[in-house]
Amino acid sequence: MALLVPLLLLNGCAGTKDGPIDTGDAEPLMEPLFSFAILADPHIAGVPEHETRLQTAVTWINETAQERDCELVLVVGDVGWGPGLERSKELLDGLEVPYVPLVGDNEIHTGDDERYNTVYQPQFDLLATWFDDWYKAPVPVDHPLGEPAWLQNLAFEHKGVRFVGADHIVRGVGGNLGELGSLNDFDGGTWPFLEAQLSDAASRPLESIVMAGHIPLMFGMLNVEQLEKVEVLIGPVADHVHAQYAGHLHIDYEETVDAGFELFVVDATWDDEITVRMVEVSGNGERMAYDQELVVLE
Repeated sequence: MALLVPLLLLNGCAGTKDGPIDTGDAEPLMEPLFSFAILADPHIAGVPEHETRLQTAVTWINETAQERDCELVLVVGDVGWGPGLERSKELLDGLEVPYVPLVGDNEIHTGDDERYNTVYQPQFDLLATWFDDWYKAPVPVDHPLGEPAWLQNLAFEHKGVRFVGADHIVRGVGGNLGELGSLNDFDGGTWPFLEAQLSDAASRPLESIVMAGHIPLMFGMLNVEQLEKVEVLIGPVADHVHAQYAGHLHIDYEETVDAGFELFVVDATWDDEITVRMVEVSGNGERMAYDQELVVLE
């Protein structure tokens, strides 16, 4: 059974399942297009309770996907590692809608950088057949510190929305510093990937780009210099970027970052309440709009 917390509305009315909302003569009517779900931090690593909690979320999404027009699930990092890596895929394979796994810092810091890519490669292959313009950046790449890095950068189109999954996990650093983020700005890294994905943003409908990743693009996760680079890149096209969806902090949190897009941090499934963020997408060919809902599962 799900208890619904109050809706967090973004960008005003965006249309409902009952039909389009008349936005006046200035632009075409907004039409509901689809919805997507966000799961964060399942932490599947050999703890049975964590598996049960992820299974609860999977079951709820399956049971409500049709009525909510849910067409994909983003899993924003710390999915599984060690003895739980293969098990995490088994559980997520139970989803009846496509899911997109994004890597987290725990997979990297436990030495599962390459193994994560291997375990989830069959899912990436399926996603390439399900979504338009699927792209996954080649791996591994040469990291400046000398070790190969299996960066998980991917992008695809779905019904007019470009989803960009970017790997901002720092490599080669442990302890508290390993909890921070990195732009991974080197040849073959995340920053060149992100620049390429946003290169045509100004020609796209407004708010038609959705970014996702484990590390939030916010102060405290990135330093001032890195945040300035984000602002320089995204600021001029921020009207075409809806938001970044992230995890890592184990809380539900949102803010408008200085670069001009919304940030939604999604709480972890492995502890306290099991939270699923549902996002309903509407559009009219000129812009997209998004209704947010937090669903807390018992």
